[in-house]
Order: sequence, then C-alpha cells, then structure tokens
Amino acid sequence: MLLATLSALTGLALCVLARYYVGAVGVRETDWAIRAQAHQGEAEERAEAHSLSVARALYLAGMLTVAQTTVRPLMGFTLSDWLFFAALCAALAGLIVRRTPIAVRVPWPIVLGVALFVVSGLLSSVGAVEPLQSVARVARFGYLTLVWFWLGTVVLTNWRTLRAAVGLWVVSVALDGVAAILQARGVQVPYVGPVMWGRMTGFTENVNDLGGAAGIALAPALALAFTARNSRTRVLWCLALAGVVAGVVLSGSVGGMAAGAGAVVMWLVVSSHGLRPVLLVVAALVLALGVTQVQGALGLPTPLERLMAATGQSDGGQYSTITARVQGYDTAWVGLAGGGWVGVGLDAVSADVGPGVEVHDLFLNAWYEAGWLAAVGMVLVVAAAVGYALAASRRAFPGRDKLLAIGILSAVAAFIAMAMGAPILHQRYAWVAVALAIACSALVRESRPSSRRRR
Repeated sequence: MLLATLSALTGLALCVLARYYVGAVGVRETDWAIRAQAHQGEAEERAEAHSLSVARALYLAGMLTVAQTTVRPLMGFTLSDWLFFAALCAALAGLIVRRTPIAVRVPWPIVLGVALFVVSGLLSSVGAVEPLQSVARVARFGYLTLVWFWLGTVVLTNWRTLRAAVGLWVVSVALDGVAAILQARGVQVPYVGPVMWGRMTGFTENVNDLGGAAGIALAPALALAFTARNSRTRVLWCLALAGVVAGVVLSGSVGGMAAGAGAVVMWLVVSSHGLRPVLLVVAALVLALGVTQVQGALGLPTPLERLMAATGQSDGGQYSTITARVQGYDTAWVGLAGGGWVGVGLDAVSADVGPGVEVHDLFLNAWYEAGWLAAVGMVLVVAAAVGYALAASRRAFPGRDKLLAIGILSAVAAFIAMAMGAPILHQRYAWVAVALAIACSALVRESRPSSRRRR
C-alpha cells in the first residue's frame, strides 16, 4: 500500500510538471495568425498528398482494425498487419513515382535504441533453444518500431489525417468493448475471443490485451469527445468512449484499469481548461460504475474483486497475480546473475520464466531475453517517445491540436504503465501510442513556418 501511494504521488507530481512544461491549451487570437502562416505551404503539398492517398487509406484501415487481434486471415498475422504492410508498399510506390526523397523522420534516439536492441537480440538468438523463432521476433520488433513508425510520419501529413488515425484507433478499441458487452450477455459473435474466469476478451486473444488496448486508448477517446466541433460528432465520440470504458471494466485487467486511470489523471492535469473535461471524466466514471453494477448482477468479477484477487486478498491468498509476476521477476534476476550481457533468446521456450509465461516487464524482459544492450536500447526508445510526445504537446497550436497531442501524450504514459506489468514487446495495439506520438512530433516540426520555408 505504501509503494502504491508513493507511486501515485510521484505520478501526480510528474503530471503537474508536464502541465507547466506544455503550457496553455486555449486558443488565443494571435494563434490564428501563426496558424495561417504555417499553413501557407499546404497547397504545395497537395500533389504529394494525392500520390499517397492509397497508402493513407490502407493505413487508416489498419488503424480501424488494430485492436482486433483475433482476426488473422493469413500466415498467423492479423488483418491490421496485412493492411499496414500494404500501406507500406503503396507509400514506397507513391514516393518512387514522384521521385520524392525517402527521408528518415523517425527520431535518432529511437533509431539508435532499436539498433542496439536488434544487434543484441541477434547475438542472443545464437544460443536460443529455437534460434530461427528468436531471430524472427527480433526482426518483427525492428519492423514494428522503425518501418511502421516511419510509415505513420509519411502518410499522416496534417492534423486532419492525424485526428482521423487517432479516431479510427479509438473506434477499433470501442468495437472490442461492444463485443465484450455481447460476450457478457452470452451473445455469440464471430471472431470473438474466449471468456476467461468471467472476464471478457472482445476481439482480442487475452483479457489483458483487451484491458491494455482500452486503457491506452482511454485518454485519446476523451480528447476526441472533448474537442468535437458539433453536437452530432460529440455524441458519436461519447459512444466510442463508452465502448472503450466498457472494454476496460469487462476485461477485469487490473493493469489496464490502472494504466487507463493514470492516463485520465494526466490528461485532466495537463489539459486543465475549465470544468468541461472534469464533467466528461465524471460521466465516464459513472458509466464505468454502471457497467460494474451489471457485472455484479451477472455474477462476473467486478473491478474491486479483481483488485482483491490480484493482490492476494481473496480466496485465502491462494492466487495472486502480483505474486506470480514477482516470481517471474525473481527467475529473470537469477538468469541475469552473470551480468546479462547476452540474453537467453526471444523464442517462447527460452523466454519462459514459468508455466508458459514471459517476464511481465518491458525493460527486464528486454534485458533477460535480448541482453544488456537491448535493455539500454529499450530505455532509449521509451524515453525518446516520452520526450517527443511532450515536445509535440508543447509546440502544437493551442486549441484542438494541442488537446489532441496531450491525449496522445497521456496514451504514451498509459503504454509505459501497462508495459511494467505485461509482455507487450510485439503488441501493435500498445505501440500505436508511440507511433502516433512520433507522427505528431514530425507533424509539429513540419507545420512550423521556418520548417516550411526551408522546404
């Protein structure tokens, strides 16, 4: 309890510091002059944007299906994996046809961090039980963090497309929430995941996948509902927010609920702008309490019961999620007794620290499986994601753009919180927050007047 209290106070202090760093979020009259100057070069980019229209459409379709991890049409890859790959091919074709230089817009700390991870992971794969599978997982991480991140900076060329990407991501998670509601009512839905101990999965493969996806998307859903331009779109985004909230609660994932709650607090503190955000959060909380009441009536485990079970306070302490995670950490630390310069490998057999369980911590997982350099690389990647998300929130135009950037920043914070208690190294639904933060940062840099004059 003391550790949880100290963590909460530390997180709140960091949110306050972020609030002062980001600055004002309201729209001032002088900002419109800056915005007009910054958008003078948009007409010159329309031809390039048109050449990427197919890639952009495929990318947005991938965002719409990014949380549906049970839909795997070919070779074990999800539908969103194939859509993003098609978007990559279309983007490269569009750039080649227009003879546009292919610039690396991914920040150099992330490039360096991924390079360290890949090199160390390949070295660790030599001694793995299944070397080919380990190499494949290393390559997948490199593709996810470099190629996919780069693709977002190429196709999301303005705030409208960035908002569309965030919106479709939120809708994808909300669809999982709707599927979870139908699961709880006993309705059979195609492609729906299994029900685990009274906990719902929606269109995901595990309850923690649903909880993690919904917790990370919660702050962006609030940002979209708050910044809607008219009543009709506000109602639509509030419905999407309801689906996300239902996904968090019905998953029973304590980590997902904690990540979502932390992200909401961060979004409230950093974007504090009157009473409306507070009222929106209160409405979401009331909805969560309503879903909890329905859970109890159906005999499903409520969030409080899940918290008690996870901490070993129920059933005589026979099962505790935290205890199981700590045992995995202990096993990993024993394996790192020699310094962990080379990891055990990233294949499922080598990475097992329990009965089919990986290390549930992003940094310790990287160190144990891929080696010391991989852990350093992971720290670089995550630190750069936070830094660039903060910078984008600070430099974005006050108003809807800044509020959206703050929502993405809060999603990155939720991603980190979730990564401390779940194996999400290759989960695209989790890394999507970092991908959008990098795209937002690139968009802010490109929209500055000085940047457009250089171009």
